[in-house]
Amino acid sequence: LGDAAPAFREALARFAPLMQRAPDRLGWTARHASTDLSPGELLERFPEFYLFGLNARVLAVAEQYLRVPVAYHGAVLRRSFVDGRAAGPRLWHRDIEDLHVLRTVVYLNDVSDEGGPFEYIPRHNRLALKGLRRGAPLRSDEEMRAVVPADQWKRVIGPAGTVVLADSAQTFHHESLQRTDQRAVIMMGHSSRRPSGRPLALSHCP
Repeated sequence: LGDAAPAFREALARFAPLMQRAPDRLGWTARHASTDLSPGELLERFPEFYLFGLNARVLAVAEQYLRVPVAYHGAVLRRSFVDGRAAGPRLWHRDIEDLHVLRTVVYLNDVSDEGGPFEYIPRHNRLALKGLRRGAPLRSDEEMRAVVPADQWKRVIGPAGTVVLADSAQTFHHESLQRTDQRAVIMMGHSSRRPSGRPLALSHCP
């Protein structure tokens, strides 16, 4: 995290107590199988999380990968609970804000194998995934297992502060089901400055 690390760690410490209670304050919105903090509340309570996406080192990484001047989509603070619902971001998908989207996901709590880690299909399976690319945008574990064996799925577990980088428009991925522990993440996105899915890109942090 470079020079952004001290402020990020301080915000992480401020957020930690929220994991011990339900999101009972105005500003939280239930979405499918997760609960997101509103953009206004995020900027007011945890500006460090939002500003991390504008850090010079992060922008340099995004530009090096995308090879074009980048646009920042903003940040989403998301909590996911143990409720058994295979819906929304828990289904396999690719993001459609642009042809390429560099997604940064930072774990705000320790995420074990049972806590719903980020899971993805390595891109060398692209031939097997060809049919899924043309079909419905969201796919279940059963549908994915029919084309790519589960032992080839890759999971990212790690302590609070773990950073995941993925081209989420080119890579099938999902938030695996929380089985014993809830999960909280901050998610940021970068794309070209003329994203093909501009309305969706703008919707994350209007």
